[in-house]
Amino acid sequence: MRVKRIETRTWATEHRGELAIHASVQAVDQEAVERIVGVCPDLQQLHDDNYAHGAIVALVQLDDVVEMTPEWIAQQSLREIAMGFYEPGHYGWLLSGVQLLRVSVPCRGWMRLWSVPEDVEAAVRAAL
Repeated sequence: MRVKRIETRTWATEHRGELAIHASVQAVDQEAVERIVGVCPDLQQLHDDNYAHGAIVALVQLDDVVEMTPEWIAQQSLREIAMGFYEPGHYGWLLSGVQLLRVSVPCRGWMRLWSVPEDVEAAVRAAL
C-alpha cells in the first residue's frame, strides 16, 4: 500500500537512503484504524488480519527529515495527518520509492533504526 509519504517520529536521524519497513508484532490499534478510515474511507482494508506482523513488508527511500513546525503541519494533507502523529518539535521522515514485498519476510524488530540480518536481507531482496 503506497498511501503514506511521511513517517512521523519523535526523533530525527542522520540516515538517508534505503530503509526496510518492519510491521510490529503488536496488533494494529483499532482506534487508529477507525480514525484513518474516517478521513480516508478508501483505506477500509486497514484491518488487523490483512497485514503481516513481526515481518519486513516493504523497502522505502528516506529522502529527508524535517522538524515539524505549526506552519509545516498546516501544509500537510488531512490524509497524511490522519496516518501520523503531527506535533511541533516532532519529525517528519519524507519517504519515496515504496517497494512492497510480494511476501512479507519474518524478522524480529527493535526500537529505532537497526541493521537487517544478512539472511533476512537476502530474503527481502528475493521478495521484491
